[in-house]
Amino acid sequence: MKPAALLTLLLYLALSPASTSAADDYVFAKRINRPELKYPRMAQQLGWEGWAYITHTVDTDGTVKDARVLDSNGIDELNRAYIRHVQNWTYQPATYNGEAVLERNNSRVTFLLTGTPRGARRSFIKHFKSTRSAAKKGELELVWQKIEKMANLKKRNLYEELYLQTSYAMYYASTGNAQAEYQHIGRILDFYPVRCKN
Repeated sequence: MKPAALLTLLLYLALSPASTSAADDYVFAKRINRPELKYPRMAQQLGWEGWAYITHTVDTDGTVKDARVLDSNGIDELNRAYIRHVQNWTYQPATYNGEAVLERNNSRVTFLLTGTPRGARRSFIKHFKSTRSAAKKGELELVWQKIEKMANLKKRNLYEELYLQTSYAMYYASTGNAQAEYQHIGRILDFYPVRCKN
């Protein structure tokens, strides 16, 4: 069950009258059209790759409303393309007892260049190794400074993004912030679900 859809259902049930019957029936929205994700020309020419988590509402007519980026690797050109892409999806709307209802959904989208050399740059790997070394020594302030330096490099490919997210996970594991650590581990696991052809 989709977390956002489950939340929608739970809120609806919590706000509905106490007298519900076994006939209550919720059917999740089903995506029926998902046009191909188009790589923005400028981003492609500059070699930018990226990811984003998008949230959107499926309206009662099956159209997407209120699409927005929840989180991304911060490349505005790609974020705008993600929003345009999701807004073109169409759904069979969710229903409750046969009536169409709003449903909030979350999706992840990834831009990955094909046909280009893969891997992280040596300089980026060097930053990662020095970050890992500082983490092993417990130098958390230095770790954070090194992570910020890596994060400020806008032209990261997804391999470098994996190193960056691993650095965040190491930092948060060292500080005992399990929620943030798991968030970054989740990003590592989510990076390649949707691929865009260039």
